[in-house]
Amino acid sequence: MSANPVLEATSVLGRARGFLSGASEIDDAPVDVQGRLPTWLAGSLLLNGPALWELSGGRFAHWFDGYSMWHALHIDARGVRYRSRFAQSDSFRRSRRTRRSMANSAARTRRASSGGWWRPR
Repeated sequence: MSANPVLEATSVLGRARGFLSGASEIDDAPVDVQGRLPTWLAGSLLLNGPALWELSGGRFAHWFDGYSMWHALHIDARGVRYRSRFAQSDSFRRSRRTRRSMANSAARTRRASSGGWWRPR
């Protein structure tokens, strides 16, 4: 990844942007809101999805394989705050410890002729 993730993101076209691993954990950052939020709007919005596709020892090749990150937007009378955390799966923790992507991935699962990934093993 380049030293400037914003520059890299603008130079990658289409769906390939989904493989950029610029994610980092952020703790309680203010969100700049353009305009005004309705006074009744309050609560939290939680989202998750893939955010990390490479480590120093390897790279995943399928969108389903990226290590997951939780994103939270907290909205109240004071404004909007953002927080993100990597999902702490066993595979993620092993990968971080060994600095290698784990082999269990959608791109490397059994072929449909062998029952595919949806059939119990």
